[in-house]
Amino acid sequence: MSESSSFFIRQRVVRGCPLIEISGTIDQGGGNGLCAAAVEAAGRALVVVVDASEVSRVDAEGLRYLVRAALLVEQLGGQLRLVAGPAVQQAREIGMIRRLRCYSCPEEAVAPPLAPVA
Repeated sequence: MSESSSFFIRQRVVRGCPLIEISGTIDQGGGNGLCAAAVEAAGRALVVVVDASEVSRVDAEGLRYLVRAALLVEQLGGQLRLVAGPAVQQAREIGMIRRLRCYSCPEEAVAPPLAPVA
């Protein structure tokens, strides 16, 4: 677990999918750590889940780090899935996050996408 002011990152694997759990307030040090963890995880799997359900505060800078992490994962051919807690969901509702698809829980985020109906 790494710490930057009041930001924490913990990584684990759920059903073969890297899960990056973050909590606290996303600041510059934490945001850089998140991006590094996302790139490392994208080297191991196509889907990377970031669980932000315990993030207590999200501002514009924190959102930029979330989007940057998603872009870095996409550049490596992967997909970042975000588990949104109340702070992230509030930012989404007021239009600060549109680019990222949000999930309600890690189990939903690691589930494989539904196959198209033939």
